Parts: sequence; structure tokens; C-alpha cells
Amino acid sequence: MASGAGGAEGAEDPQSLVTASVLLQRLLELSKNPGLARKLQQLLPHIMGGLRDAEDKLRIKALMIVSKVMRQLEDEEASPIAVGLVQDLRPLFDGGCSRLRELSIRLLRFLLESVLGSDRKRMQSETWDLLLPLFFHMSDQCPSVAKECPELLDG
Repeated sequence: MASGAGGAEGAEDPQSLVTASVLLQRLLELSKNPGLARKLQQLLPHIMGGLRDAEDKLRIKALMIVSKVMRQLEDEEASPIAVGLVQDLRPLFDGGCSRLRELSIRLLRFLLESVLGSDRKRMQSETWDLLLPLFFHMSDQCPSVAKECPELLDG
């Protein structure tokens, strides 16, 4: 996904964008099946890592995949994965698209709720630098984004 949705080269190649979009759409369909979603968990760091320079439409699909897969996992499986994914969400909070901001904040809330036991300390250290951007988004012009932030910060 990084080459198809990523850097300067990928951004100029419409075929790469189409390929990345089709791939993400297929992964989204697979993530709806609980058995297959559990197998996709190994791809989550790669999916999230490929979001840095992607178009918003691809980022939204990727977040939907990550969310669906994480919801299919047992808490014991989801906890360490959640800690590993949380920092990849930070750049998405400031995405140009309100849907992207809303989905990234919702996913953050879910990831925080998924953390168990010893992973809580690791998650706490990973999330300190996310608090200020979330605070600023409490006054986001998009009502759904502004609504998500206080719920996350209060939780």
C-alpha cells in the first residue's frame, strides 16, 4: 500500500491508487468474516504504516479494516496490537476530511478500551502526546468530530 498510496511517485500514478483502493476494498470485505478477520491481524501494522501519505479515501478504508479486525479479536490478542497501533493514528486526527478525523478518534477510543493489564502502562506512555490534539478537536467545526473528543477524554 505504501507505494500505491504513498510517496511522490505513487501519488502521480493513478494505476497504483486504483490498485491500492481495490486491495483495501477486498481486505474490507474479508474483514467482515470473523475467521478471516482474525487472520488479517498480522497485516494491521502494515496497513496502518501505509497510511502516512495516502489519500483520505484510502485512509478511511484502511481505518475501517483495522476497526473491523480489532473488533473480531479476543481481548488478550487485541491488547498488545492496540498499543502498537495507537501512534499511527496521530497524523490522522488532523486529516482534511472530517470522516477521517472521526474514524481515527473512534478507533483510538476502541484501542484504549481494548488494552489489558500490563499493556496499560505501555499504552499510557504512548498516548500522552495525543491528548493536546484531541483537546483542540473538541471545538472542531464538524459536530461528529467535536462530539467524539470529549467522550474519549472523559472515558
